[in-house]
Amino acid sequence: MDSRLKCTITLLFLAGCSSGMDAVDIAKADVKAQLIREQAQQAVIESKQEQAHERLDLVPKWVIEPPQNDSEGVYGVGIGTSSDLAVAIDKAKLKAKYLLVQSLKEQVSGNEQNYIKDTESKTTSQYTQLIDTLVADVPLAGYRIVKQDVVPIEGKMNAFVLMKLSYADYEQALLKDNPAQSEEIKSAFNELHHRVALYKQQQE
Repeated sequence: MDSRLKCTITLLFLAGCSSGMDAVDIAKADVKAQLIREQAQQAVIESKQEQAHERLDLVPKWVIEPPQNDSEGVYGVGIGTSSDLAVAIDKAKLKAKYLLVQSLKEQVSGNEQNYIKDTESKTTSQYTQLIDTLVADVPLAGYRIVKQDVVPIEGKMNAFVLMKLSYADYEQALLKDNPAQSEEIKSAFNELHHRVALYKQQQE
């Protein structure tokens, strides 16, 4: 409890005792003290709320409303905080990369489910293996930093990074590393492109 609030309540109590307050007066003083406590607590909440809004105003808009995944690729936003600038940026990049992989996994897994419905078990098994390869071997060369910003907040560096992984770059990297599976990879990505484009059309 705030020291000033304690003093106020104590003075109210002492004043009541010295003036020979009856039960009704004591009850009123108690209610008044409770009101003071509630007002003080509300003031603290409002102060914290105001500080939170001030910090939020410092965050880039593209962090709050990042681009949606589209027919060209997936996006990931990373936030990193540290007293060291380089560490904050590294944290943000790592988080953005992780979210890219998760987004890609969701897109590819959805494509896999659609594919399984219309295939035989043998083909499905081969396709599933290909999907696992696509997700497990996400090439770092496919990542691109779209936007990056650093904002000092409360004495610490807050780094914000927006990354994109395009299907085209991802596909080229996989083709380079897996020439024997080039036709399967091309087929998988053609299907992925088609499914994502169709989904976007349905959302419009």
